[in-house]
Amino acid sequence: MTSALAGGTPSYEKRLYASARIDAVLKNYFDTGVSAEEKFTKYLNKKSSIIGNKLSEHLVQYEVKKYELILSKLENMLDSEQEYNEAQWQKEILEIVLLLYPKYIHVFENTPVKDPYSDKVRKLDFLLVDAGGSVDVIEIKKPFDNCIITDTQYRDNHTLPLK
Repeated sequence: MTSALAGGTPSYEKRLYASARIDAVLKNYFDTGVSAEEKFTKYLNKKSSIIGNKLSEHLVQYEVKKYELILSKLENMLDSEQEYNEAQWQKEILEIVLLLYPKYIHVFENTPVKDPYSDKVRKLDFLLVDAGGSVDVIEIKKPFDNCIITDTQYRDNHTLPLK
């Protein structure tokens, strides 16, 4: 034990511990008044303790590097968007989402969902389940030119032209 280094004697700590154990058993049957268990806990809390390394100080550099890598990847993807098909684009973006939000424990791909308005079954790109059991839906589209100003229909959806 390191209690001698902390200012107390080993025998004193042992006596406090023995009294606390006896008190813990006896208090089930009798009201002993002063709690030896509380006295022992108070003694332990006053002892000097080892101070561990602050993990966050060591890991912050890795977090900064993570965000720099994500930014670089996004910039490279946008610079070469034509080289990706939509499925690969979605997987790349999903990887980034999962790095940014590590709360997700499972990803369902192409999940069928019934659309009550059109009476059709549609497929969601991704349905993500978090540790609390909540779900988030992510629809990821690959960027393309004129996506805001087109007036054509795309998968039963219309985008309005800018005026």
